[in-house]
Amino acid sequence: MIRDDGHPVDLSFLEKTVPALSFSGPDGTSFWAIEAVGGCFTLMRTGPAPQAECQPVVLDKRFWLWGDVRLDHRQELQTQLGELQANPEETSENLLLRAWRKWGPSALERASGDFSFALWDA
Repeated sequence: MIRDDGHPVDLSFLEKTVPALSFSGPDGTSFWAIEAVGGCFTLMRTGPAPQAECQPVVLDKRFWLWGDVRLDHRQELQTQLGELQANPEETSENLLLRAWRKWGPSALERASGDFSFALWDA
């Protein structure tokens, strides 16, 4: 939800909307708002890679990601990011954000998997 009238997002509206969306994410729900922008999230665990428990996933208070992300070849991507040892607990969402921070849109050329997302660079 984005308000363009200068008012903040109504948290009670988002709170009431979450239950209506829970059928698409039986493993958890959340909602959030920052000033005039807000949203709802539902979680459906698809494994085996760890998934973000809530969204948006934020990195450095600059990169914001909403979406469904499953990255393959995660260890290879972590190595390309300069890590000496891969972190199997890192979520695909966070890994994709870190790749985006380093390479920008060309991170998608290095990422393989199944994903659909929106990303905002503040």
